Amino acid sequence: MQELISVIIPVYKVGEYLERCVDSVINQTYTNLEIILVDDGSPDNCGKICDEYAEKDNRIKVIHKENGGAASSRNKGLDISTGRYICFVDSDDYVEKGFIERLYTLVTENDADIAQCSYCETTGDSAGFVYSDGGVSILCGEEMINDLYCDGERHIATVVLWTKIYKREIFNQLRLPEGIMYEDEAIMPKILCSAKKIVVSQDRPYAYFMSENSVMRTPFSVKKLDYITALEYRMKFYREKKMDVYIDDDMRRLMLKCIVYSQETDSRKLKKELLKQSHKYFRYVIKSDMSLKRKIRYMLYRIHPVFIKLI
Repeated sequence: MQELISVIIPVYKVGEYLERCVDSVINQTYTNLEIILVDDGSPDNCGKICDEYAEKDNRIKVIHKENGGAASSRNKGLDISTGRYICFVDSDDYVEKGFIERLYTLVTENDADIAQCSYCETTGDSAGFVYSDGGVSILCGEEMINDLYCDGERHIATVVLWTKIYKREIFNQLRLPEGIMYEDEAIMPKILCSAKKIVVSQDRPYAYFMSENSVMRTPFSVKKLDYITALEYRMKFYREKKMDVYIDDDMRRLMLKCIVYSQETDSRKLKKELLKQSHKYFRYVIKSDMSLKRKIRYMLYRIHPVFIKLI
């Protein structure tokens, strides 16, 4: 018998894309699914679309709640989930029909706690899904944290929730921090360290939709400051676990972000506060074990962001 897998989909203002997403999950080759649609107080017709799907497919459960953000929606989904395994799909994304079956095969055949794939970027309904002929990597949770500090696709595939399938025990004591964006960045070290064994594949069965309206691709707004909160959250975890090397990395990231945001904001008050924060992180960087040559580069960057290329 197939084990039950819970698929949690937070839904907010995605009326244009929701059916594409839900259809891709309904039509998975792995069929024993509990599909949880969490309507996060969406002001459009998303709530109605969710209810219509629940009437057509008895695997679908719908939660309607007040708006609280993606983390709140995912937590609500976790609270009612009953599957042996958990995975997440974002409601403007979609997945290839073998997405869940592939992750399930990886996690069970390797007796792992988490299985991770990669993704392909798309701006429409046609994604370049790929199943790799290459082997897989087997890592422990702390080894996987190194990938949070890589660049590009490898970093994104590791830091996000939606490239993975999890044994439900991973979330027995864990919930996402609510009220902020970048909750993936905040919680992922805790998730990875909760796993004894993680299997990683280079398959790309997940379509990451590149919306022009996403916060990541729009001009500066105060919402982007949640990145600072998220990194402070995970540094607290690193301190508890005495994983100081990652604190050093995040302090550098925070210093850079504060300077970038101070350049982007039109608020003098916020600019002053961000520069003050950047100085706090900079003091930590200077005291770290970084080479003198690199410390000088960071000093130059503080003088003007044009020196970012040196870092």
